[in-house]
Amino acid sequence: MFDDIDTDELDRRVAERRQKTYSIEAIRRGTEIDKAIVIHGAFQSALASADRVFQLGKALTIPAGLRLIGPPGSGKTTLLRYYADSVPGSELFDRGCGAIRIRLRHRPTLRHTVESILRALRYPFPKVSNQSVGLKRDMSIDALKQKRTHLLLVDEAHNLCIRTSAWPAGSEEGNEITEYLREIMDAQIGLVLTGGPGLEQLPERDKYLHSRCASKAMLGNFALDNDWAGVVHGLAAHSQQHCLKFLTESRQIVLLHRATRGNLRALKMIVVEAILVAADAHRSDLCTDDLRSAFPVALGGLIETPNPWGV
Repeated sequence: MFDDIDTDELDRRVAERRQKTYSIEAIRRGTEIDKAIVIHGAFQSALASADRVFQLGKALTIPAGLRLIGPPGSGKTTLLRYYADSVPGSELFDRGCGAIRIRLRHRPTLRHTVESILRALRYPFPKVSNQSVGLKRDMSIDALKQKRTHLLLVDEAHNLCIRTSAWPAGSEEGNEITEYLREIMDAQIGLVLTGGPGLEQLPERDKYLHSRCASKAMLGNFALDNDWAGVVHGLAAHSQQHCLKFLTESRQIVLLHRATRGNLRALKMIVVEAILVAADAHRSDLCTDDLRSAFPVALGGLIETPNPWGV
């Protein structure tokens, strides 16, 4: 399809495209912030709640469960990853299986849920078909017991509350997936359900699973207060390759809140983008121009507000 373009013109177009992409060094610097985890008060409280479920799930016959609820970008998935990765090794459970994490699809099926658990346990034959789902369901619970798993972390759990043809309106008895999760809990395995505000509808979908997950923790967007300032300071401290002290100035803390509406994911998105811009401009210190350029690229399609740093 390049027959009508001479070699020099093609080289010029390729060069132009390369100039519009970030350098490898810029990406490397941005990755620091992308991977940063800021431990703030609500995050710490949610971790403590998960620790309680981890400890009591195996120790007691009373089911131990937690619902962690928050809007998109508030750090729920980050917390689950952090928790699963930070469980210390122990002789009480197989390595890497003390706390396992799965993610529910939109309109989840029992087959996919069982398969996700088997994969998380590194089961040798995790694939589940419609014909084998009953057998693999029982095998997965046995595998959780054999690996001595203490805690199952379920991300996007608000998808449990979506009505389907297999879940009649007005039913509070649950469905085959919530029944499966209840049976896992009855095997003395703690459960953390993490999701958006839709997870609040759990008592209307499965009153029995809800009663097993009586504890609740919340993550949310930040108000413009000391907690928000602490998050900005904490994020700025994670960079070793870039000086982000500029972000911790009082005016910038206010503008960052205006730009992100206190959303943690949005904060990371704009800071990462600003670092990419600065790195390719061969500057190690962030400035207003970097944030001004970063805002429309990182958040222009997400936050409906004028660029706080001007046009």
